[in-house]
Amino acid sequence: MARRRSDEGKVSADIGLAFGHGDCRLLRNNVGMLPDRTGRPVAYGLGSMGGKPFRGSLDWIGWRTVTITPDMVGRRIAIFAAIDAKDMAKPRPEQITFTDNVLNAGGLAGFAHNLDEAQAILFPPHLPPAL
Repeated sequence: MARRRSDEGKVSADIGLAFGHGDCRLLRNNVGMLPDRTGRPVAYGLGSMGGKPFRGSLDWIGWRTVTITPDMVGRRIAIFAAIDAKDMAKPRPEQITFTDNVLNAGGLAGFAHNLDEAQAILFPPHLPPAL
């Protein structure tokens, strides 16, 4: 019998399919730690350093490309984006801090319970629409 995917797993899969290509691209960010062949712990995931995983980075990390207004001669830039897929679980305090830091720096970040919420995070009204 096939294992039933959790609501969070479905949301995460939907986000990966919807935003895995094009001008809005998110990449899966698994975070954790595993031993190498010698037993030494090796951390992996965004921000992991010194054998310790970074706590707080979100499930999906990437960018949304936008074209700057005419005063910048149509130059395109990438805006950092991070989304965490959630079912009923609440964000951990370190995830909230990470999200606040991204937003305060001008990036796009948030928690999505479905694809519509992810879309709203990545395409807020204050940015130009996708081309």
